Amino acid sequence: MTNGSLQENGEVDESSDRLMKVRGDYELPRSDAELVAGGDPVKQFLIEHAEELRIPAAPALAEMHSATTPLGRVVRYQQQLDGLPVLDTQILVATNAAQDRIVQIDLDREPELEVTPAGDAPVTAEQAQQAALEDVGRPELRTEPPPPTQAYFPGDGGLHRVFVVLLPTQNPPHDWRIMVDAATGDVLDRQDLIKHVDGSGMVFDPNPIVTARDAALRDPDATAGGCSFTGSARSTIDAQRVTRPLRGITFDAATGRHRLAGPFVAIKNFGPPSTVLPEEANAHAFTYSSSDARFEAVNVYYAIDTFQRYLQDPTQGPGITTARNSQISCDPHEGSGAAFYSPLDKGLHFSNSGPCRPDRAEDAHVMIHEYGHAIQDDQVPGWGAPNPITGRRETRAMGEGYGDMAACIYFAEHGFLREVFEPWIFGDLAGLRRVDGMKVYPRDWADEEHADGEIWSAALWNVYLAIGGESTVPAERLAARDAVIKTVTLSHHLLVASSSMPDGAESVMRTNAALPQYRGRHLTEMLISFHARGLLVVDPAADLQLGGASTTESSPDVWMRQSDDNGTTHQTPLPGQDNFCYARVRNVGTAGARAFVVTFTIQPVAGTGFTYPADFLPPLSAACGFALAPGASTIVKAAIPAASLPPTAAQGLLLASVYTPTDRAPAGSHAGEHENLAQRHLGPASAPSEAFRSVPTP
Repeated sequence: MTNGSLQENGEVDESSDRLMKVRGDYELPRSDAELVAGGDPVKQFLIEHAEELRIPAAPALAEMHSATTPLGRVVRYQQQLDGLPVLDTQILVATNAAQDRIVQIDLDREPELEVTPAGDAPVTAEQAQQAALEDVGRPELRTEPPPPTQAYFPGDGGLHRVFVVLLPTQNPPHDWRIMVDAATGDVLDRQDLIKHVDGSGMVFDPNPIVTARDAALRDPDATAGGCSFTGSARSTIDAQRVTRPLRGITFDAATGRHRLAGPFVAIKNFGPPSTVLPEEANAHAFTYSSSDARFEAVNVYYAIDTFQRYLQDPTQGPGITTARNSQISCDPHEGSGAAFYSPLDKGLHFSNSGPCRPDRAEDAHVMIHEYGHAIQDDQVPGWGAPNPITGRRETRAMGEGYGDMAACIYFAEHGFLREVFEPWIFGDLAGLRRVDGMKVYPRDWADEEHADGEIWSAALWNVYLAIGGESTVPAERLAARDAVIKTVTLSHHLLVASSSMPDGAESVMRTNAALPQYRGRHLTEMLISFHARGLLVVDPAADLQLGGASTTESSPDVWMRQSDDNGTTHQTPLPGQDNFCYARVRNVGTAGARAFVVTFTIQPVAGTGFTYPADFLPPLSAACGFALAPGASTIVKAAIPAASLPPTAAQGLLLASVYTPTDRAPAGSHAGEHENLAQRHLGPASAPSEAFRSVPTP
């Protein structure tokens, strides 16, 4: 809930005085008569507020991507000038679940559209392509590049009209995006769109080291003379194969054979070396030794297909349908020596590893990791752009960390080397990376996306552990797995291509708070982890209060409403329907609070005086807030679904607490003893029971 203008509720970069983000609760245009933006109320809102948001030429904004998620509608726009896109700009608008109010606006845009002077002899598209090829040393190409396109590119002196040249190279693999100045022919920018991985390998579900619980296993082709270690027996490795379903494969009636092409995966040969594409008359005969080149194709199909089906499963998985929900082509024997997702051909490439290590497509860790890049490219077009404030490509590091985290958490139930990413391919190095590191942002930033991704993966892994990943109860571990993968994957929709890691942490928390399945119940654990990793650091000088210490049972700064109407007076909750909790949080400290969590629970009348944390936690729901300046206040809210409302709620108490890692109520506190706690009698106004009166401050 927000009062005030967009500017008042926005985040401004102090170095450039640019409004970068707005959070709030802003009503969208409703009647057809109000809409002049092609019937789109979201774009109409941007047009009406273009001056305040500093969006020049707002009517020319082009919709890049739109998705309807459990959180609401998320629309991304790109700036346009003279009918051409302004590259690396993205305006994100997120609505609430009812799609009648805007809750977030990200403004990665050019506030001034000033064009540099054109030259006397502009270059042609062919000249631009030749300049781009010359710039990268005229390498061998994997496929015919698309024709150059024109756009505007932000650079020194304003916007440059450029040719965008895309070059998919073979060895080493790159998807170059090269900006050639249309006036001078100079190369202004070169970016590799491929998200590289240093190496991987896969056998079965997920790999022999994990399923055999033996870290000493090595690739059978390794020899002491060539590799400094001897490989394990082929029979030992093959003994780790397990039979798994290959769902949705294609039967070709003309040939009477089955092939590995289904709704989510298609095995394909993108180029040299020639890939053996397995086909079988019997749909259950895709059984090969790990020495057979066809074996990797089966591994790839099963790993990607099963993970996508897991993502979509609402009962045994997260229930996500907006994460690359389409067929992806995969080459299990690509010739570059690497493994990567290509934003140009939209495919996954897995190459051979040589004589000492297993091939890339023999380890499901690699498939899940690379598929993570495909998911992010699908959800956030242009993922990996430089952050306009830090200048770092922080989403690229987040992409690496997301892939590592998704693989390790997805396969964590095997219980062996859970924290090690790619223990099979890089067995001689005890794995490629780990997800349980201690790196802190930005202190340990190395400007190498795989190394920097360990900050992100560790933050997410620690959340997984804290919400059930360390439980001895399998169902609790699986619930923690699903919660982290669902929350983080859906949080991508709230990011722009150039977001920072702190932006990512905020989006994870906002997503967890908005998802009806979780209602923010994991927010405290998330903030603890993000604070520890330097992503959402809360200054100890921030001092948050819920109205101050009080001897009354009904604090004026917590209340309930019978609908999500942003009202500021209390209503008795109604049974059989959703109700909504509100809290007014004040920062009376001398520093801003980067992030905070407010928890809500309801206690029945019967009982004794309520103490923190035993009676306050775990919450029924929780809300989060961000960037609360000293001296400022804000209102947060959370839903209490009908099924969670105690039957005697109208005679009970609403208990609320505000938390940061540096500002929390001591154990054993009552609402009247500490300013981080508050309570509200939920019934009609009357004298509360003496048994539940807050204990006054001594």
